[in-house]
Amino acid sequence: MRRYFAALLLIFLVFVAVLLVTPWGQDVFLAGLLLQEVTSGREGLLSAWTARPRRETVALRRNGREFHADLYLPSQAEGRGGILLLHGLDPEGRRHPQLVHLANSLARARRVVLVPDLHGLKHLRLRAEDTLDVIRSFQYLESRSEVVRDALGIAGISIGAGPGLIAAAHPTIRDRVRVVVSLGGYADLGTVITFVTTGHYSFKGVEGYVPPRDVVRLLFLHSNMDMLPAADREEIQALLRAGPLPSVPPASLSREGKALYQLVVNRDDAAVPALLSALPSSIRREIEELSPITQLHDLRAEVFLLHGIADPLVPHTESLMLYEVLRDRGNVHLILLRLFQHVEPVDGIPVNEALTFYRFLFQVLRRLS
Repeated sequence: MRRYFAALLLIFLVFVAVLLVTPWGQDVFLAGLLLQEVTSGREGLLSAWTARPRRETVALRRNGREFHADLYLPSQAEGRGGILLLHGLDPEGRRHPQLVHLANSLARARRVVLVPDLHGLKHLRLRAEDTLDVIRSFQYLESRSEVVRDALGIAGISIGAGPGLIAAAHPTIRDRVRVVVSLGGYADLGTVITFVTTGHYSFKGVEGYVPPRDVVRLLFLHSNMDMLPAADREEIQALLRAGPLPSVPPASLSREGKALYQLVVNRDDAAVPALLSALPSSIRREIEELSPITQLHDLRAEVFLLHGIADPLVPHTESLMLYEVLRDRGNVHLILLRLFQHVEPVDGIPVNEALTFYRFLFQVLRRLS
């Protein structure tokens, strides 16, 4: 009997040893260690067993304008896949602590990670220019000697997923983006605006209501005020300093100013389409250009859409919409979890959701090997 168990133990140890020396087997273990670090938000066994990645700040230029990015290089970085990691609406940009933790964890999992500052998103504005910065960042990442050229991906978080998806479909890089990940992303800025201002969301029979947050509505107002005449900006700023916005816009506002004002104070979801059509052409153009649902015809990459079912900031119907648009082309995965509140993991992960998220991490690591 002892010989029988000894033989089984020897076979098991040989199996583990063989597994650990193959790239596929290494990713089996790395995905599990990465799961623990990502869901806990703090360092764990992955950090204990791997060397801290080296972080380099690089200056990128596009059309004469400079912006910065952090490059995370794992130990023995040569011959690794690369991930372009994009932040959402956040003044901390590439240096948000959670994003830094995620970038370090991915680099510890033996991938080269580039995290750029996107000017619009960092200044709490979503602008089409950010998509061009994503493209430039991807081109820099693929130019690094450490990365494998056919193992490159883009991962966007929250609102940052939109420019990531759109950039991945751009003809300058679309044939070289292997994987795109959208975590808590969106499909149509018009439906996102409906949700932000009225709290209602709906797509093909899936609907709900979350009381709108004043801070998010005012963020939307601030993010578009730079497209209004100076007099409108000054008057709206004065109203904001005085207290809650009146339900009726001041008569002195321009037509464009009244349109934006009325959209922000409106609570009727049925009224949103007409209010959107009354916005200044510059804002309507940005909404069109930054809505992935209209921009993904030539997307070639494999797509992973992750979304929290109870997301209070971007409803999960946005990922349902993206899946509907992309599913006929194949190579798209929709993963709806209660694991995420928005992009932050919640405490107490059910086993089935942990397994689903583990499978996603393993698949992405394999694509980027």
